Amino acid sequence: MKEDKIYLDYAASTPVDKAVLKAMKPYFKDEYGNPGSIHSFGQKANAAIDQARSAVADELGVEFDEVVFTASASEANDLIIDGIFEGSGIEEPKIIISDIEHESVSQTADNLVSRGAQVVRLPVSQDGFVDPDELRKLLDEKTILVSVIHGSNEIGTIQPLEEIGNVIESFRKERGLRYPLLHTDAVQTLPFMKIDTHLLKLDALTLSSQKIYGSKGAGALFISKDFLPNLRPQLVGGGHEFGLRASTPNVPAIVGFGKAVEIVAQRRGEEGKRLMLLRDKLLKGLQTIEPNLEVNGSMQNRLPGNLSIYFPGRENEDLVIKFDMVGVAVSSGSACSVKATKVARSVLALGYSEERAASSIRFTLGEPTTTGDIDQAVKRAEKVLVR
Repeated sequence: MKEDKIYLDYAASTPVDKAVLKAMKPYFKDEYGNPGSIHSFGQKANAAIDQARSAVADELGVEFDEVVFTASASEANDLIIDGIFEGSGIEEPKIIISDIEHESVSQTADNLVSRGAQVVRLPVSQDGFVDPDELRKLLDEKTILVSVIHGSNEIGTIQPLEEIGNVIESFRKERGLRYPLLHTDAVQTLPFMKIDTHLLKLDALTLSSQKIYGSKGAGALFISKDFLPNLRPQLVGGGHEFGLRASTPNVPAIVGFGKAVEIVAQRRGEEGKRLMLLRDKLLKGLQTIEPNLEVNGSMQNRLPGNLSIYFPGRENEDLVIKFDMVGVAVSSGSACSVKATKVARSVLALGYSEERAASSIRFTLGEPTTTGDIDQAVKRAEKVLVR
């Protein structure tokens, strides 16, 4: 009898929830109008997008027209970074990003260096956290944007955004400046945390549908009205999304996105506790097989379903393949960089060696993960790890 496969890579992508799929289905066939059309077919599609936008806005506590839908979180990150760079009106502006940002933030920022931007990386401690006091030292009148990921997709640490927001607000008041704005990539944290944009003093925030049991093909950017006039669209050719993102919206994906936001908001509390217990159970099981393993990043203030583990003397690519051969899907880090490099960048950012970064793999748990899955994953790990 063939054993079922166990998926432990939910930070890369999640399955579509049944209720989400049900909400999406009519917009593939029956309600197929273009939301830009003024006839009844188009207006039904547009109303569905409005409902999804309201769901996202209500969850974040922001205004309806401060939510811009995109095709992905990567596009949303690109829009805020490139868009504010082009619209700030400041020559040779400074952009500060944490050293553990997703590639869609770090590479987009780096690409602006050739256009006159100064990109500064805010280091993290060996536990995986930025220091708000260090950020304060880096701020100056040229700084237009600070981007700090909320929960790391690779090492799972959750950053002190409230303290960071207070630093930026204090700096702006002291200098009488509008900038910098504070942006966070909250793709990984929304399923587990209520994000209060006002408490955290966020000016912009990125979300992804496919990380919260919605479909691929939809992302969102919250951008405060204070900075909307300064955001330049990166995809032009129409007046969609308040003129900030051209092209016909992906109606089924956006409808599903709105439904997914409602669902994760309802179940996040108990789900976070459940995944934390399963994560710790997995760690203990792996430690019985490989006592010398080490966790990358603090176990405190960490995403409940995330484990980044260093296996001394192993190669992460080899481990990922061998785990897959025994029916357990894991990863070596961000799905957006795994094909380009075998080294987990965020592990390097903790101050560790390339050897450790190339010997670390990531286990991430999700809503479908059961106690039985963890027991089986540990049992199968023995085939991989016992020398």
